[in-house]
Amino acid sequence: MSPAGERQRLTLDCANAVAGDEVRVLMAPQPDGSLKRYFNEQDTTGTLYQRCSQ
Repeated sequence: MSPAGERQRLTLDCANAVAGDEVRVLMAPQPDGSLKRYFNEQDTTGTLYQRCSQ
């Protein structure tokens, strides 16, 4: 994880039974505790991720 302005850049290793790949994502914590994932540095909308109820 490394800072990218107000966002954090994460490098993730994703794998399944067939293949593995390195994935880079941009995330930013939101005031309500959720996270937003951004497609790239120019993305101003992002996709909201919220914690599931238990």
